Amino acid sequence: VLATRKVLIYAGNLGQAQGIENFAQIILGTKDQADFGFLIIGRGSKKKWLQDFIRLHQLDNVLMLDEVDLYSLSRFYSQCHAGLIFLDSKHQSHNIPGKFISYLEAGLPVVACVNSRNDLLKIIVNNKLGLVVNDSQEFVTSISPFLDSISNDKSYSTRSRDFYQSHYQPSAIARQILSTFVEQENLER
Repeated sequence: VLATRKVLIYAGNLGQAQGIENFAQIILGTKDQADFGFLIIGRGSKKKWLQDFIRLHQLDNVLMLDEVDLYSLSRFYSQCHAGLIFLDSKHQSHNIPGKFISYLEAGLPVVACVNSRNDLLKIIVNNKLGLVVNDSQEFVTSISPFLDSISNDKSYSTRSRDFYQSHYQPSAIARQILSTFVEQENLER
């Protein structure tokens, strides 16, 4: 199904918090764009609903698979062009999903459709890690030009891995924790 297309992967929970209905509208809205498709790997309370939606609309731009082990997932990542994050627009808090970190580690640019005050907005934009949109229509109009930019700018992969190394590696986290203690100690003096 996806052999001739650029592949956008979504790996993780398919539940209410992810705004799966919005994701479904994106898949539907891009059904006529033959240059890319969606690989969805995961489980969750909305998975069957999404499968039924795809079947009902006879969408051939998506492939859904059950949850896989981390080794298999990393092999899928190596064949994809970008990682997808969806969060329900009604969220009022910040949320950095684990899949964001795994996409960065794999060197994938990130395409996120998230609530308007989410920390991911600044992180992705300020570090040039991918594309962030707030709704399905903006996604539909922005995704093809973004995928073209990935093809023309191979540094997305480097930036993603570098950001992962400096922010999410255990050693980087340990340094952040230790610096907090040093700052606190200096304030107490």
